[in-house]
Amino acid sequence: MKRKILLICAILALLSLAACQGNIPAELTPSATSPSVLTEEAATVTPTAQTLTVQPGQLQGTQIFFMHPWAGDTATLMQALVDEFNQGNSWGIQVNLITPGSTGSLMDDLYNRLQTSVPPDVVALPIDELVALNRNSQTVIDLTSFVSSSEVGFSQSDIDNFSPLFWNQDEINGYRYAIPAQRTAKVLIYNRTWAQELGFENPPSTPEEFQIQVCAAHAAMKKDADVSNDGLGGYYVDTDAMTLASWGEAFGADYVQNGKVSFNSSPLQEALAYLHDLSTAGCAWWSSDHAAPYDYFAARKTLAYSADLQDLQRQQKLMALNGSSDDWVVIPFPTESGTPTVLAQGPSYAILAQAADKQLAAWLFIKWLSNADRSGLLVKSAATLPLGDALINYSIELGDSLPQWTQAVNLMQYIQVLPVSADWPNARMVLEDAGGQLFSGTVTDEQIAALTQQMDDTLDELMGR
Repeated sequence: MKRKILLICAILALLSLAACQGNIPAELTPSATSPSVLTEEAATVTPTAQTLTVQPGQLQGTQIFFMHPWAGDTATLMQALVDEFNQGNSWGIQVNLITPGSTGSLMDDLYNRLQTSVPPDVVALPIDELVALNRNSQTVIDLTSFVSSSEVGFSQSDIDNFSPLFWNQDEINGYRYAIPAQRTAKVLIYNRTWAQELGFENPPSTPEEFQIQVCAAHAAMKKDADVSNDGLGGYYVDTDAMTLASWGEAFGADYVQNGKVSFNSSPLQEALAYLHDLSTAGCAWWSSDHAAPYDYFAARKTLAYSADLQDLQRQQKLMALNGSSDDWVVIPFPTESGTPTVLAQGPSYAILAQAADKQLAAWLFIKWLSNADRSGLLVKSAATLPLGDALINYSIELGDSLPQWTQAVNLMQYIQVLPVSADWPNARMVLEDAGGQLFSGTVTDEQIAALTQQMDDTLDELMGR
């Protein structure tokens, strides 16, 4: 409920600049990490002989609750994995699932549980949500001692399975919040066959090239006898925060200033003006009912759209249902420099349990889930990224049936993550509300600078600054 109130406040603040009052706790912000790529220095672990207060042999009958955000095939897989663990683990631990169905629903449920009942012992959440939970209290425990434990910890080979970027993302100032569970990427889905018919041999690598191609697709829609499609054909836009953040990254935006998220920068203003101009020219469009883009893309009503990797399997099914033989591919967001940029995000396993026996039981469950084979199963269930180069082979057969997944994996060298900040749960809502204004026609190019300042003011209000 608290998150819904914050969203309403954000909307009101953006629309009217009215102050949104609320009892928002002061932020305890960790040092932000800079955007980085998969070539980060590898992490190392030094086993320690720290004595456990509870031994694994004392956990017989211990029950823990695990709350995750997944739905569909991934939720089905997770249920099967939990059943396997419950039936086969030698410690006698029993895991009970709580499945809200999405990250937003999970956070609503979790906040209610933190205030009124017992929270789950293990959660799967993005690092920014975990950092936000620790603003005022140690809700999320530090896993450092578990990771380095000579009795139950990770070996160096276990850690080497993770890309340093993803592994380091979950540790801030020596405090290990979590273990990476899943990472997806924000990419563009692009119809190469149609683009080539329009005269473009290669996918766009710069914003200028992207504009030329989507405007050509839009112009092509006006040449047929069907006037109802005259507004279609270009880039199907959306207001998802990672989509807008990716466009900002493409223009060089840096979102963390002095330890807090800030949107009031020239690169982001340039990116928003670019998207606004595409929309004003009709080269970018969106459905008034915010319908999913899969059918539009399969029917050649859009040349490209922004997607998470979980969308690949859905798009493949819709191409088959529409009888389309078009060659569609995954491409990165075009950048001014021409060097690709791909933003990744996703949940990690964290422990909220406070009792020592439940903490150890939760850790043993997380370590079991992090096994390479099970990590590969999670990747295959949703066509997400392997958590490191060493884990690619555990899901590589996915590329046989879904070549676009292989294309996405080949972009891993360009993966970046946004700087970690407790601001992001609220900052995402502010960014999405601003995107709604941008594409609804209520903002002009001349007002974009004021809009980004307004976004910062709103975020400061929400964070109690």
